[in-house]
Amino acid sequence: MAVDYNLLGEEIIPEPEPEPEPEPEALSAEGAPGEYNSPMSLTSQFRFCGNPLRADTYRGCSFGCKYCFANARTGPEAGMFQRAAGPANLHSVELAMKKAYSDEPSKDVVVECLRRGVPIHLGGMSDPFQKRERREKNTVKFLQITEQYKHPILLSSKTDRLLPEHWELLNPARHAFQVSIIGTDAAWLHKWETQTPSPADRLAFIYELNGKGFWVGLRIQPLIDIEQAVKLTREVRGIVDYITVEHLKMPMDNKKQRAVLVDLMEPQWKGLYVMVSRSAEMRTSVKAQNMERIKEAAEGIPVGAGDNDLHHLSESRCCCGIDTIGPAFDRWLKYNTTYFDTVPEGENLPPKEKIWRPTNNVGGCFLNHKQADTMQWAQNYSKAVDDFYAILKEKYERKNQQISIEEFLALEEEVGS
Repeated sequence: MAVDYNLLGEEIIPEPEPEPEPEPEALSAEGAPGEYNSPMSLTSQFRFCGNPLRADTYRGCSFGCKYCFANARTGPEAGMFQRAAGPANLHSVELAMKKAYSDEPSKDVVVECLRRGVPIHLGGMSDPFQKRERREKNTVKFLQITEQYKHPILLSSKTDRLLPEHWELLNPARHAFQVSIIGTDAAWLHKWETQTPSPADRLAFIYELNGKGFWVGLRIQPLIDIEQAVKLTREVRGIVDYITVEHLKMPMDNKKQRAVLVDLMEPQWKGLYVMVSRSAEMRTSVKAQNMERIKEAAEGIPVGAGDNDLHHLSESRCCCGIDTIGPAFDRWLKYNTTYFDTVPEGENLPPKEKIWRPTNNVGGCFLNHKQADTMQWAQNYSKAVDDFYAILKEKYERKNQQISIEEFLALEEEVGS
């Protein structure tokens, strides 16, 4: 039997067909009990991110990434091997798009952003091209809805392939891609990601996107091993338009996930992490050194810093590079701390009152939105951004004064004994 090899010279092992799952029942506009009925929202990241209008076509993900922040948020016993729970009900997306492209008044901040032309980030909490998409085709349905209005979309994925129906709907003029890879060594990578395509196959997908004229960004999120990240950066020279780097954050309140991540770590890495709020992160100084190594390896490809304490090191005005894509994406949200912190040398920040921002209530953007609705800073977009400066500064000023993850784990074990 003939043997095929991928771009890194690894033998390609045919992927087994996914196990059959029961076909979902047809859903009403309200959805079924437990159905994912909020597939599009403005996230609280708007305070520091220019690309916070999130959409997801699935609840949960079958790629099985052990570091997944979305799984960490679902509860301490949810674990990190979450399988796709089901496709999102897209009725609310249809309604929002229809209202946004009409003259109908709306107090919905999502509709306000869509009407402005703010790009959608598809794949904020789950992968739109996970294996289940081959049968469910819910992302196909999402693209069919948005293409009626020619709305710009930045798609984030770990996939290595698209369906013919996807290619028929995609257009480089208003669709761009971020492909996530954390290293080039397949054996190492699959210790952290259990069901994702190999690094080589994802690199081949990047080549394909590039050849079809799509803007492509590489996301090294999370950066776990700097040597893996540097090697990967060298591999993508000439085939990506942007590189985004964000270091690993370990959730300290999800003990199940935390235990897996700590067990996977090389011993010398553990001393680099300190406690920051509800997670453990690398020290700012270590992350800054890593950024310099990535920039050197990139040889001119702009690099963005996704870590909150390093946004000022980004080589564009938004850490995902959405500001570099093209005219269709020009209405990304600029009123945020990263935009303010990355003014190029010799330029001046325009008066803040001249920078567009939503005027509708943003209290629902926060996880604890019931509490946020009673707080003035959370209701007003501008005040939420402006006040975030002080919060962020205080948080990371304390960072190097807090205990390391090793000290935390030892203390936790002592208290529990």
